[in-house]
Amino acid sequence: FLVTFDGGRTWTPFTTGLHPRPIVNSIALDPQDPLHVFVGTDAGVYETTFDFDLVISTTALPDAVIGQSYSATLTALGGTPPYSWSIDAATPLPAGLSLGPATGIISGQATSAGSFDAQVHVADSGGRSSTKPLTLNVLGMYTLTTAPDPPAGGEVVRNPDESFYVQGTAIELTAVPNDGYAFIGWSGDLIGTASTG
Repeated sequence: FLVTFDGGRTWTPFTTGLHPRPIVNSIALDPQDPLHVFVGTDAGVYETTFDFDLVISTTALPDAVIGQSYSATLTALGGTPPYSWSIDAATPLPAGLSLGPATGIISGQATSAGSFDAQVHVADSGGRSSTKPLTLNVLGMYTLTTAPDPPAGGEVVRNPDESFYVQGTAIELTAVPNDGYAFIGWSGDLIGTASTG
């Protein structure tokens, strides 16, 4: 393979002089900083640090559930760590959630359901910055009440049988009539909008 000593990179030799067409013997990455590269040649050892553009690499945020603990970590590539994270004040996170500026972790318990668009901002120690819009959906929690009519006519079995259901959960209802009764059909409000936090 070919390693060039131009292309905009500044290579610093450990010895005086720079061989115009060096023979590469080895390449090593700094274990503390993989962007810091050493190249061993017949003319000596050279080093450089690559400085890539800073970008937010998080593509989507996992859904949160109202009233339940939430944690999601934002990630970035390039630039010069450490990073500093923030949210545009005009597009805040849902109430109850906050962003750790040093960790990039969004955590807490959301107190209201809905879809929230946030402008996420990251800056590195070299003065570079990047902004990216991300959407955080907070799902509501709902109750489901079933009542056979008449009450002595039988029961309604729910699967899964829970006290509260996360928004979007599919629930199978089965009518089980008692002796002497027959199931005729469903009635009532089958699609509710009241959310319980």
